[in-house]
Amino acid sequence: MSRRRRCAVVVAMLTAAAPLAGCFSDAERAADKQLDSSERQLQCSDQATPVTGSYPDRVPARLPLPGGTTVYRIEDRGKDGVVLSAVSKTPFKDVLAFMTSDFVAAGFAITHGETEKHDAEANWVSTGYRGRWAIREITAQCPGDTLISVLTTKRS
Repeated sequence: MSRRRRCAVVVAMLTAAAPLAGCFSDAERAADKQLDSSERQLQCSDQATPVTGSYPDRVPARLPLPGGTTVYRIEDRGKDGVVLSAVSKTPFKDVLAFMTSDFVAAGFAITHGETEKHDAEANWVSTGYRGRWAIREITAQCPGDTLISVLTTKRS
């Protein structure tokens, strides 16, 4: 199956999951609250200052993000995990395609998610880690940019 076709299938699966949005677990609602904090401290790609130094050990060493992405904030929330806030120059639809194909191909399986016109979220698991990503089109605040928030922690 071609990459484009595989991406279309995954997007269709995520879209089909949208009616289940009201069925989120307490953990998923808590993760969304964590991720929403990224929007309150938004930085546009042309002004984002990349985080320096190493990431906490609850962040996978090879966490894939689309090209043109700057991680500008890392917030360690203790037992609740680590939230990475990033902004990408890549348009929303292309970030979504990356997260549903390249992210998955890198070993991060999507377990549940939903896609709407300007945002998408998904729970994921990988070897030793679990988390949730959320992407939002933020062109009103930052023309052409996409906000990427990732909640991650080690699996117990």
